Amino acid sequence: MEPRAKYEAGCSAEPEEEDYQANRDRLLAAAYHALRSYQYGNCITELANAVVNEIEKELIRINYKGFIR
Repeated sequence: MEPRAKYEAGCSAEPEEEDYQANRDRLLAAAYHALRSYQYGNCITELANAVVNEIEKELIRINYKGFIR
């Protein structure tokens, strides 16, 4: 569960920057593994869909200016 969702569910205090940094690190690692998987012939799209959906949420959260929906 991402930091904001935990906060909104009442499971934690307001997320701190470290929480968001940990989430970004996790997303970067997931993207790396997904791309490496495709490099070696994995053609299952569920992994890419899951990773891109999480990255999209983060880009929206940070209001990334280069993000096009």
